[in-house]
Amino acid sequence: ATLQDVDGAVCSVLRLEPGTLQSKSRAWSVAHPRMAAMYLSRKHTASSHADIGAYFGVKNHSTVVAAEKKVRAW
Repeated sequence: ATLQDVDGAVCSVLRLEPGTLQSKSRAWSVAHPRMAAMYLSRKHTASSHADIGAYFGVKNHSTVVAAEKKVRAW
């Protein structure tokens, strides 16, 4: 799977517009699906934390690490 595949699947399942997860929005309705997508990206792709962070428009890899931990706690 690729990052685009994960992004597309999350947007499709949650009925979000394509590109929503790359927005800078911190609204719950965007941030939570983005965290889930980051977690799934780590699990199902060979992408690094930095690559995933860049794809989803976040500042750095530590945001992806934090999202991963949070989703595991759910």
